[in-house]
Amino acid sequence: MYYEKVHFLASDSEPSQKALSMLLEKYPQEDPSSAEVYVAIGGDGFLLRALHMLPHSSQVYGINTGGVGFLLNKVETDLDKALENPICVPFFR
Repeated sequence: MYYEKVHFLASDSEPSQKALSMLLEKYPQEDPSSAEVYVAIGGDGFLLRALHMLPHSSQVYGINTGGVGFLLNKVETDLDKALENPICVPFFR
């Protein structure tokens, strides 16, 4: 995999929790303090809230399980390929 240390964040919605379970069967959950990339699973609002929680200039890959998903990608079980080009989100407070 492009990144070996992945931390997943998921909203409380049923689709997000199902996607999280599916991904955790294939990929180990890394401690957030040592993660190389964060995968946010939820809707656009969840992604924006997650960005406020993450360290500056984190590598983030968003998976849509919400309604609109304007900022996110579709649910994929093969993160190996998807994480080849995560979005680097420089975030300033």
